[in-house]
Amino acid sequence: ARGRAEGVEVLSQKGIGDSCGEPSLGVDPKTGNVLYQCGLQTLRITGMTKDGKSTWTPVQPPVESAQSSDPILWRDTDTGRVFLNQLMPQGCSAQAYSDDFGSSWTQTPVGCALGISFDHQTVGTGRPTSLVTTPAYKNVVYYCTNDLEALQCGVSLDGGLTYGPSHPVATAFNDSCSAIVGHIKSAPDGTTYLMPDGCSDEAGDQAVYVTTDNALTWTKRSIPHATEGDAGHPSLSVASDGTVYA
Repeated sequence: ARGRAEGVEVLSQKGIGDSCGEPSLGVDPKTGNVLYQCGLQTLRITGMTKDGKSTWTPVQPPVESAQSSDPILWRDTDTGRVFLNQLMPQGCSAQAYSDDFGSSWTQTPVGCALGISFDHQTVGTGRPTSLVTTPAYKNVVYYCTNDLEALQCGVSLDGGLTYGPSHPVATAFNDSCSAIVGHIKSAPDGTTYLMPDGCSDEAGDQAVYVTTDNALTWTKRSIPHATEGDAGHPSLSVASDGTVYA
């Protein structure tokens, strides 16, 4: 809808994508279409052109649009599967996944790893290293959360339909690192990373948690000369050659 405010033309989407705290998105490189997670809305954006015209369509499944503390959308670049995860205030998460970019969804019965802590979830995928996935899905699906003193991860071996038990990333935070971490990311060889909000050890170095066995065990590795920021929300990315950027 088009309107005017103080002589300036503005666009209004009338309730579509209007309030998007901590948004996330996935892009289909074949079509250029986008799935955009905006609170309780999952929006498919198609037909984008240079003049800014596009079509925004809500495609969220009913369970995922009911309530949430933290919305997460993740697209597996290997398979194209899109995971939608909503942290439930009661604990655990509601999760669904789609193999046709939001046209249909499969609801996960329990959207979290067993025995997991309750806050700041992150969902990601990576190649199996020590675990064997089912023929139905080639990658491991990770689900990690934290509470005030625990940081844990669990994995799904059937493409996000079910999760196994959680395993500790760090059991005691006397190592000076925050229990809160950024989003989980994997390298092409399956090495997987979690970066905490901050570490204030004696050397003053930031650090990253690393697993080479699909979240069964983790090692803390310092990033020399990288100091803790003042606002949290760390981010890292892994290039196709395995180079990690923090």
